Amino acid sequence: MSIEYQPQFNLLIESIIGAEALVRWRHPELGIISPSDFIPIAEESGLIIDIGQYVMRQACHQAKRWHDQGHCLHIAVNVSYVQFMGNNLLQLVTDVLDETGLEAQFLELELTESILVSDPENVLSVVQLLRNMGVFLSIDDFGTGYSSLSYLKRFSVHKLKIDQSFVRDLLVDKDDAIIVSAIINLAKSLEIECIAEGVETEAQANKLQEMGCQQIQGYWLGRPLSVVQMNALLANTKVMEQIE
Repeated sequence: MSIEYQPQFNLLIESIIGAEALVRWRHPELGIISPSDFIPIAEESGLIIDIGQYVMRQACHQAKRWHDQGHCLHIAVNVSYVQFMGNNLLQLVTDVLDETGLEAQFLELELTESILVSDPENVLSVVQLLRNMGVFLSIDDFGTGYSSLSYLKRFSVHKLKIDQSFVRDLLVDKDDAIIVSAIINLAKSLEIECIAEGVETEAQANKLQEMGCQQIQGYWLGRPLSVVQMNALLANTKVMEQIE
């Protein structure tokens, strides 16, 4: 298992604002195995809890190293349903932040919509405690699951991630464009951030910026990178100053 980091950009200020930690499995015989193949198996077997702990710990250690080098990035870590409901996520986050010295505001937990609706009262209490700690929360793949305006109001997340399935045909599919525009305007109305993932072309980026979405993630500006590659990128790219 290894971790790669996909940079996230703010188009308005032309700056890197963060990176998403992505787990990779390079099998000695089978080569690179897609997360879409091994993550569901890991969730079913319960191994996703160990994998999630590994990713969070390594990602926060790396983020702290970047901070010490002057690169104040948010580090985004995906949290699975099994990890959230079957393990003490709050204790894990507390332990990892204490261990690494990373400030809570720079850890972003990406939650799926299915997590938020699975056990609303229990999830809400954990989310509120995480928010009180200062941890940043986002909803991943927004619009593809059990979208509900009521849970957005209740859970008070910080950011919506527009799913790449809507971005892919943004320029040619009117329905996708309407959905993307609606998500952007919803985020604005709720006074929360919005980022589009899966941005692969300059034309897509320009259209998103025209629609009011300044944050993007995708192959156009940055593929998932090793630590060495990410270090090289940071050495030659402006990083947004985020410490208040």
